[in-house]
Amino acid sequence: MSEQPHVPNKLLDELEEVYETDYELGQDNVTWLGLDLHNPVFMVSAVLILLFVMLSLVFPEQANSMLGAMREWLGETFAWLFLSGGNFFVLFCVALILLPVGSIRLGGTDAKPDFSLFSWFSMLFAAGMGIGLMFWSVAEPVGYFTEWFGTPLNLEGFTE
Repeated sequence: MSEQPHVPNKLLDELEEVYETDYELGQDNVTWLGLDLHNPVFMVSAVLILLFVMLSLVFPEQANSMLGAMREWLGETFAWLFLSGGNFFVLFCVALILLPVGSIRLGGTDAKPDFSLFSWFSMLFAAGMGIGLMFWSVAEPVGYFTEWFGTPLNLEGFTE
């Protein structure tokens, strides 16, 4: 059995004791252009994605109207789920901070973090600044120009 380098041998041994199977890791995989691909999963996904893209390119008006209607329906139907999910995860994180469960050390009692607290905050700050600068520096002006959600000061869109 080919073992993953990040999985400890002890854990694999315990799993092998619990689950008896003839399945070998990667037995269904194919190698293509240096990539190790799971054959049925990749092939079905790739065909569906290519079919969707090709149909959208061949029939752009129909794709635009269908995807627009789908976006509106999803927004109207599942907006409550999106907002509730966000609130739930924030409350869950606060609960992990306050409850004793949040002090459980992942990786065992002898585990040490790979990065210091300052490094973690630096990475989070860099990621936040990255999304803010790389995405919104383009999306906001383009959104105003195209009147996607209105313009500031009720200015006319598609003008300088």
